[in-house]
Amino acid sequence: MVRNYKELTDSIKGRLNPENIILEKRFRDELGTISYNDTLVFIRTAMKGVEPEYTQRSKDAGERVKEHLNKVLNDKTYKYQGSVMTNTHIKGVSDIDLLVISDKFYRHDVSNIKQILENSVRRSNYGQSTISKLESEVNCSSYKGNSLEDLRNLRLDSEKQLSSVYSVCDVKKPKAIKIKNLSLNREVDIVVAN
Repeated sequence: MVRNYKELTDSIKGRLNPENIILEKRFRDELGTISYNDTLVFIRTAMKGVEPEYTQRSKDAGERVKEHLNKVLNDKTYKYQGSVMTNTHIKGVSDIDLLVISDKFYRHDVSNIKQILENSVRRSNYGQSTISKLESEVNCSSYKGNSLEDLRNLRLDSEKQLSSVYSVCDVKKPKAIKIKNLSLNREVDIVVAN
């Protein structure tokens, strides 16, 4: 099958530049050095990474969400995850994922820890300090609250705050709250977690 690589290249260029940001001079110069073989231009364009400025705007949108949530939330930490943080995202279709993690408690993998402690072969793979830490995790827990209720409250407080700040705020999805920062033209998924 014969492919029209010029058309494919034009399609990728549109995806790479959805906001009509001027392509970096270095990349334009590099494309200029490639002979006008449409296949080679297509390959190089398809391999082009997202410009740091574009990525930074996504991160800025996440930071603004954190600022708004900090006004009303306690006992939480934040972490980012996803393709923006690993620089594997695609312009125009990627959002940034912000985890809002409850600091009141955490859950450890009790069954796996017990298997390690009870199996001498598996146990021998760990040093004594690690074994002591694992034993203390299994034997004690100072948290006496209701974890589901704490997560529910964190989600509800986040929904209320973000709905009051962002005109585009979807709270109907069970796994995440999705907002769109209109001034930065970026979406952020807010995931309540522990």
